[in-house]
Amino acid sequence: MNPKTVFCPHEDCVARGHIGKGNITIHSKKEKRYRCKECGRTFSERKGSALYRLHRPAEMMVTVLKLLSHGCPIPAIVAAYELDERTIADWQQKSGQHAKAVHETLVEQPREHKQVQSDELRLKIFSAVLWIAMSITPVSRLWLGAEVSHTRGRNLITSMIKRTSRCCKGTVLLVTDGLVTYIKAVKKAFSISEGGKGKTGRPRLIFPQTIFLAQVVKSYSSKGKRYVCHGVHKCLCCFGSFVQIGMALKNSTGGLLNTACIERFNATLRQSIAGFARKSRYLFHKQEMVESAVYWVGTCYNFCTVHRSLSSQLPTTPAMAAGITDHLWSVKELLEYKVRPQPWVFKGRGRRSKKTLERIKKWATF
Repeated sequence: MNPKTVFCPHEDCVARGHIGKGNITIHSKKEKRYRCKECGRTFSERKGSALYRLHRPAEMMVTVLKLLSHGCPIPAIVAAYELDERTIADWQQKSGQHAKAVHETLVEQPREHKQVQSDELRLKIFSAVLWIAMSITPVSRLWLGAEVSHTRGRNLITSMIKRTSRCCKGTVLLVTDGLVTYIKAVKKAFSISEGGKGKTGRPRLIFPQTIFLAQVVKSYSSKGKRYVCHGVHKCLCCFGSFVQIGMALKNSTGGLLNTACIERFNATLRQSIAGFARKSRYLFHKQEMVESAVYWVGTCYNFCTVHRSLSSQLPTTPAMAAGITDHLWSVKELLEYKVRPQPWVFKGRGRRSKKTLERIKKWATF
């Protein structure tokens, strides 16, 4: 136990999220608990991780989640480990929520990705249909997040593009399919406020000249009740000229415009989650469980899965290729990772005393 590497996780504490400030002491070595001097409260060593309040061995939960991330259905795990089905479902939901928090903290930061591919995945659940919109960068194979909705409409695409915009900076080439909703969603998500300049009303929004959007339109033909894809029919340049998009494509991956990487990740999801198979007896019942499963597999893909196309010498994950981490994470390390809360913000009014100013200087920023 090392108090210098632990922060206070309580949201109402002024010292929350700070490491190495001398406010954390050991409360009990036997129970592995710490104490914060500022708020006077104690907390467990696992507080803030996915292993918090776990009544089973941590190795068992790690093994079960590994099986879930490789397409093993819950009934098979129940038969093998004699666990309750509700326990496994609770672990899956808890780990998915934790993985989403880790993803929003580490992955959703402005980085130069050069090219991003986006697509939607149709999923059949119990008595309903869900649509999952996702993005990935083909340069580092980094998965940039997902949004889940019951309809393939404007709200789904806009939410996903907004999440993607938080991950990007500089020149970005967006490649999507022929869905017309992407045009307005990209323009809304990447537009920058010009500033009021003393005028009344909403500031004018300016679309940056470094964002390019190309749509790949495929041709289909009906064969009974199914549709057969015959490949790319045409490419549309929605934002930027053919020359600009060609230069952006050359600087990122080269080759031809396509959505091959995101479509390959769609196949990875169907292979890694038992309920995503096209013809399966195991279906999800709730949208929240689908989102948890997607974020758990996606975060494991970013941090715990070696991608052979990234490096032929050293084992490299998409997070390592993007510069987020410098080593290969284990599943247990991902579950034990603690997301730091936002720093304390002083909300008082009036003149501030010297003691208050010293407190703000010490705890208001990391």
